[in-house]
Amino acid sequence: MTPLDPLVITGKGRMTARLDGQTIADGNSPLKIPPRRLHSFANGGYELSIGVGGRSNQAEVSLAGCLLSARAVLRGRATSFRISTSVGMDNVLIKARKGTSFSPAELRGRFGFKALSKPAETFLLSGRRTSSNGVSVEAGRKVLKIKGLPENSGIIRLTLDRGSSTGRLFRVQASLKASSRRTVSAIARRR
Repeated sequence: MTPLDPLVITGKGRMTARLDGQTIADGNSPLKIPPRRLHSFANGGYELSIGVGGRSNQAEVSLAGCLLSARAVLRGRATSFRISTSVGMDNVLIKARKGTSFSPAELRGRFGFKALSKPAETFLLSGRRTSSNGVSVEAGRKVLKIKGLPENSGIIRLTLDRGSSTGRLFRVQASLKASSRRTVSAIARRR
């Protein structure tokens, strides 16, 4: 769970979600629980209770920090990447896996990022290399490099227009600033 990927609980009608007896969400389905709602809970095991129409189901859940979340979504003919982390990232690589590639000369789209307590910034992508305010996006056939993100950048949204990529499977790697340059990876599969 990261700012881009809240916990989503679906059911029928009005629902109540409780974590160890504390209400964390109440409303009509689907319930979307953002990370800030769970911020007061320490890492560890809890009982999650979901109530619908007088009935309740319980399950054991574990809370732990998520270092990296990555998702690739096909919308129309565009591919949208959503990348988020609970700590700041500075460099990000999106690697095309087997049967997947980028079209560097034809790369078009929109790139946006959000750093903690700063407004979101976006810019248009055009060709192999695009830069704005010190942030650059460089494209090769098998890798897309994002460099120069400001400190505490936790959210990236990247939309590539039709013809900018082919295939469905990508690997996302991010260098995390708060972890002594630790690199983490996630797989993003285009749906």
